[in-house]
Amino acid sequence: MGDIIEHVEQYIVQSTAFEALPPNIKQILGSSKREYDKIILQYSLSHQLRWRKNIVRKVVTDEMQYYADVLDFSRTHLMMFPYHLSDVFVVRLKTTPFTYYHATLSDMIWQEKSYDSLPNFSATDCLNILGIGRNQYIEIMNMSKAKGKFFSRAKRKLDPKLLLPEEPIMPAHLSYWWDICVGYVTEEDVKNCTPEEHAVIDRLIDRGKTHVGVLDRPIVENLYRRNLVYFAVPISDSDCIVVPPLEGFVMNRTLGDYFESLLYKVFVSIDAHTTVSDLAKLLRLDKQLVKDAVSAYCRLGHAFKKGVETVPEGADWHPSWRDNQQARNRTMYTPKAVVDGMKPPIKLAVPFKREDTDSMFQVEEEGPAKRIALCFDSTLTAFLMMGNLSPGLKKHAVTMFEAGKLPDEVMDSFIAELDGLNTLEEGEAETYFHHAVSLRNTIKFLRHNHSFLLDDNDKESRRPAGLDLLRCESLNNLDAPTLGRVLKKNYSLLVSLTPLARETRTVVSSLPPHVGPAIPESTSIWFKLWLYNKIKAGPPSLFYKAGSRVHYVPVALHGYQDVLVTPSRGEAVVVHTGNLLVTLNDLLCHSPVLVQGHGINGPAKIFHLPFPREKSIHEKLPNIENIPEESDNGQSVESETEEIEQEPNKELEESVLGDDRPTSPIDPVLTSTPKSSPVRGDQDMTWQSQCESLHNLKVVKEVIKHLDLEHNCGFMTLIRPRFSGSDEYGEGTGWLVLNVEFGIPLFDTQITSAVCKQVIDRNLFDEENLDELMRSHRRESLELLDFIARHQDLPFAIDPSLAGKLQCTASPTCNWLSIDGTLTVL
Repeated sequence: MGDIIEHVEQYIVQSTAFEALPPNIKQILGSSKREYDKIILQYSLSHQLRWRKNIVRKVVTDEMQYYADVLDFSRTHLMMFPYHLSDVFVVRLKTTPFTYYHATLSDMIWQEKSYDSLPNFSATDCLNILGIGRNQYIEIMNMSKAKGKFFSRAKRKLDPKLLLPEEPIMPAHLSYWWDICVGYVTEEDVKNCTPEEHAVIDRLIDRGKTHVGVLDRPIVENLYRRNLVYFAVPISDSDCIVVPPLEGFVMNRTLGDYFESLLYKVFVSIDAHTTVSDLAKLLRLDKQLVKDAVSAYCRLGHAFKKGVETVPEGADWHPSWRDNQQARNRTMYTPKAVVDGMKPPIKLAVPFKREDTDSMFQVEEEGPAKRIALCFDSTLTAFLMMGNLSPGLKKHAVTMFEAGKLPDEVMDSFIAELDGLNTLEEGEAETYFHHAVSLRNTIKFLRHNHSFLLDDNDKESRRPAGLDLLRCESLNNLDAPTLGRVLKKNYSLLVSLTPLARETRTVVSSLPPHVGPAIPESTSIWFKLWLYNKIKAGPPSLFYKAGSRVHYVPVALHGYQDVLVTPSRGEAVVVHTGNLLVTLNDLLCHSPVLVQGHGINGPAKIFHLPFPREKSIHEKLPNIENIPEESDNGQSVESETEEIEQEPNKELEESVLGDDRPTSPIDPVLTSTPKSSPVRGDQDMTWQSQCESLHNLKVVKEVIKHLDLEHNCGFMTLIRPRFSGSDEYGEGTGWLVLNVEFGIPLFDTQITSAVCKQVIDRNLFDEENLDELMRSHRRESLELLDFIARHQDLPFAIDPSLAGKLQCTASPTCNWLSIDGTLTVL
């Protein structure tokens, strides 16, 4: 049904009759008008369409029956209340958001469903209206199940409706500019009203909806709690919307319905300088749909309109709204006592804090400038949330994950939280801490750096670029043309953090240029095999297709004590050869797997080598051949260069590292490698000297040559399976290239600082270098995709613009063996 709806959707939206459908669409429907009507009804219910304006009115002739079906469908599928249909649901069907969520939770509790089954936005809205979150839900669930008679065979549960609140709580984010509308009011309701409340109802009936700020707030609250009025959040074409760090967001699950997908698309695309009308054009969506999404954000407190933060001076606004402007609390519901001996009901007011957004989101007089986008994946947000690094850091991590974006306007607050981290040096917490510190240093380095004047204006008018954090998964939820328009409008440069999770598809962009992986396949297993084939070197590697069964340890791995096992969608692990068959066959049930030789006579040594290579002292001194052997003061050139080497640019180092200096490194992937094994622990050589020696290896030079790494940044992972010789870093010591990652690394502060330093020294963000990088990306993309196509039996397109849509690239059609870069079929 879902696939058929995708083909027919545009014709339903255009209200195309069955007779006017193209022949191919009729063929998909089996030339059945009844099937078409069925799909129209299914689409209309799932998209909560209005009856009068859509083709569904020709399928369901009874308008109220259709809306009753919409209500039942939405509640059954736990969808968010359709606020855009409030005029029908509240006034004609007598269903307010309160009664909607009251019935929804009652059904869930009766069916003993988990709170996690409630989708994110529905759970957040329910929390705002009923005051019931996870803890309250669990408490009510337990109370409902515990009220049966002890000696009764059929233990009956208490009706959950008796434990749920009897009236809604006031919205914590209710503002003076919201609209108030009259709901379903009976004569009995009017009789129970005070004269003041009666006057307000009469005004709303006679004049229609009005701004809530012109009425007395206590009267409005009384009418709302009795479900006699409801609120609407008006959004106009010219409104600009701001998304602050998310507070009070309930992270349960995503449902995947049309409105939730729309909310997440708008989340990652919106910014404080784009009007709602322009945003709709940018996303190529119906303007009213975007308004509905923005209205929902403001209602939930996840966004607000610019320019309406405080009640303006004037006679039209009631003074009660100025008095209550700062008193915005979210009330948490406590289940009421319905059985003797239970605690009496109480209400806990939890202050809902909102940052001072007046100063946070100022519009520049010169107009919004394009920014740098720092692209990350969900692994980083998990580190920030799981590490318990800082209480205030969690709201930023939630925003990065759910909204998919952290704009430059809130970056000062984010950096302040990162600055306040305490050093952690135990277990996994150390990993989280190092990532957080490296992230902070990278943000400080890229943001408002005067070395990166990326605007297209004259040099005199250029301003240092701001920085937005963007989540790759959220960007990939946009279709390719929309993503291109969003990136081109807002950003002058994309920079990826590395390493990205293997299942994360990196962003593909040539305008703006992207410093990072060229295409998603550049982070796949195929890239390793292509790299080994180019340089004719690499560890013995076997790439098994999914579903294969391995009955013995391959001959190519004989002599290895440990092997590196990498599933196509997952993290690499080091496995002892004795346990290889069990681990490998288990992984092959789900995905293709790459197996590589790792350690021969003990744990392999791993070295993460940053690139581009640090400039030698002769590169730093211009025309050094023309400098005389002895200077005017009689000092040799060699001694002068030694002094230059001993006095690095302190200002540059502080801009890269902040207040932190390099700490002991950790291994980000090969967790089985002992901490003492990385070569930086050696006492006879500095880390910089080790990097210099390894950069002189022939195999490293081959990688730099074939991948044109002088115009990109990142790190190579080098492996030495066996110890050999006294000089552990020179030629002939057994070092091999295991992988190459593109972007700015986060797992080690010293590697991060080294990469950032070379960004400045080699002017990597200059226009000329970025142009060369884009040409290099295209060459690499074409060669890599052609390599994949030649080693698969399936037809494969080599157009890089299609690479992001192809899923077959990560799945081999046969088993491959790579020895010194030469591939043969097993």
